[in-house]
Amino acid sequence: MDELLEQFLIEGPELAQRAGQDLLALERTPDDPALIDSAFRAVHTLKGSVGLFDLAPMGRVLHSAEDVLDAVRKKRLTATGDLVDVLLAVVDRSETWLEDLGRDGELGSDAGVAADRLVARLSDFLGRTDEDRTTSAAPDVRWVGALRLRHPDAQGRLTAVRYRPDAQAFFRGDDPLAIVRTVPGLRALEVSAGPVDPSADYDPFVCRLAFDLLSEADPDRVAEAFRLVKDQADIILSTDHETAESAPAAVPVDRTSLAATRLRVDGRQVDALADQADQLVIAKNALLALADPDGELARIQALIDRLTTDLHSGVMRLRMTPLSPVLRRLERQARQLAAELGKSVDIEFRGHGVEADKGVVDGLYEPLLHLVRNALDHGVEDTAERHGAGKGERAILSVRARVDGDEVEVEVRDDGRGMDPAHLREIARARGLGDRIDLDGLSEQAALELIFTPGFSTASRVSSVSGRGVGMDAVREAVTGLGGRIAIASLPGRGSVLTLRAPLTVVMTRVLIVEVGGERFGLLLSDVQQTLRIRAEEITPVRLGSAIVVRETVLPFVRLADLVRPGVPAPFDSGLTVLIVEGAEGRLALGVDAVGARLDVVLKPLSGLLAAVPGATGTTLLGDGKLLLVLDLKALVR
Repeated sequence: MDELLEQFLIEGPELAQRAGQDLLALERTPDDPALIDSAFRAVHTLKGSVGLFDLAPMGRVLHSAEDVLDAVRKKRLTATGDLVDVLLAVVDRSETWLEDLGRDGELGSDAGVAADRLVARLSDFLGRTDEDRTTSAAPDVRWVGALRLRHPDAQGRLTAVRYRPDAQAFFRGDDPLAIVRTVPGLRALEVSAGPVDPSADYDPFVCRLAFDLLSEADPDRVAEAFRLVKDQADIILSTDHETAESAPAAVPVDRTSLAATRLRVDGRQVDALADQADQLVIAKNALLALADPDGELARIQALIDRLTTDLHSGVMRLRMTPLSPVLRRLERQARQLAAELGKSVDIEFRGHGVEADKGVVDGLYEPLLHLVRNALDHGVEDTAERHGAGKGERAILSVRARVDGDEVEVEVRDDGRGMDPAHLREIARARGLGDRIDLDGLSEQAALELIFTPGFSTASRVSSVSGRGVGMDAVREAVTGLGGRIAIASLPGRGSVLTLRAPLTVVMTRVLIVEVGGERFGLLLSDVQQTLRIRAEEITPVRLGSAIVVRETVLPFVRLADLVRPGVPAPFDSGLTVLIVEGAEGRLALGVDAVGARLDVVLKPLSGLLAAVPGATGTTLLGDGKLLLVLDLKALVR
């Protein structure tokens, strides 16, 4: 792939995301000039980059969007909800085109048709103003009079231009001198260097040029030369009678740009580095078998252990990425879906600054999209139903992300119908789940969690949004695959809250190795509270199970062999190692054959055939090269 195109495919999505974020904020504060300028610059820069490639449909759309935003900047248009919706549609389509370009090398066969539709919608807004969109006479500023005094031979009605190229102009493909040379009727030109920080290192790739010029051409013809950089040029119509003393002072505009403080790195290189760090952890664990507890090798092992942990943590931090692109995309889709369903909803997304591992951020999008769709389609009532329930006309849907310890928590809340546990039991009974589950014996919380049962759906009809009996089970599966979990709370008539929790990053997990029937398994050390030895006679049969007494407390007793190798007899001699662990329903005693080492490992999500293994949380490689299956006791013991 061409190097310039690769750079564009990195910067393009960032510009589109920034424009989308500004537009969403602009709808709430339509008169904020900073947001308008930021959105305009993002669209303008993206349009300029598109011009370097054969992407005519995308260029036409962005050019029209730039004209609309320019009209908003000059207060010829107001950033109404309808206008913002069209501009957000432009951003969405641009992101789709960028994805197509990166995957297929082209925009797609329907690009021209899609572009025509968007340009037509944008043109409707431009047609609502009768004011000429070309640059016209503007209030005088001091620099105009001073420029004319320095060039007394330039007489008559002239157009003055102050052009300050962006510091990153060279990277965007702009040639400031070539742009100035296209100005028609050039009468005077001054080229100077912009302000330079003497304490900073000289960077030959940063543009610090400044241009002041006079032209005898009309302002609209001069503006044509600066059409691709219109936000960087002030164009003023000037007459002979203006002087530096009589002209009012110009309003200062901050055109400085921060020096780049971040280094762009290909994500594939970071992933490769992370894989190498994982392999280093495995090699470090292999040293445990060689280390002499009292020798020099043990001290070296401890040093390597610490350095490996620090290195792995540092590499994982490199993969941290903001959650904001996912939240902005979901917010736009939520707005569009609410409009399609004809529901009045106040949509609020918070927590754009939260960062998590790139794999976690990417993996959260699909489950969150399911939750947002279900909230709008099933949870939120229409206006008539809300009036009948004594609620406000507009419903509320909020999505909030925050960091809680070493986890990221995303909460999806609505004030809609809520869910009735009794109604969910009846739906489950109608779908035949009563043959496998004691529905009447379920607690209120367990009844709510019936929605995560495969094939379970509360929808009375199938729509383009939901009602096909899939979704919530896929949500739980996706979140579990990230090493996370999902919780639900709901009150009939009051609304629902679904909370997703996932690890902030892929960190090393401390596991305890146990042996069962000649095989090794891993248990999360955080689930193990105590290790002890018991005799066979200490196990007491209780109904269909067994129990033991530990410190005057009766605990259920389960053999791990019966859970991982059901139907295979487990040998039992005069003694047995028991682990006091935390299961889904509380503490229990877990019998194993032997207890091995404690290791810091990097858990890999289950994939392929292993993805269907119940009660497993992930896998890791041991120092001898063998695969270790790490068990999820809360899912395994119910």
